[in-house]
Amino acid sequence: MFVLRKLMQGDERVPKAPLGNNLRPLHPLSHRTVRTNIDFLRKEGDKCPPTMKPTVMYKEEPRLII
Repeated sequence: MFVLRKLMQGDERVPKAPLGNNLRPLHPLSHRTVRTNIDFLRKEGDKCPPTMKPTVMYKEEPRLII
């Protein structure tokens, strides 16, 4: 979370300014899942495919047949 709050506009060589008021109070997760689409393992200049593998899981409830 600290890194996200320190995000700056521009690139590493010429940072311009922090992203506007990027601070919000922390809230409890309450059993929710935190997800991201950021590929942390990908290096600059890498070609596709991405290193992240999509994992999609569904749970079907049993149907009631009358």
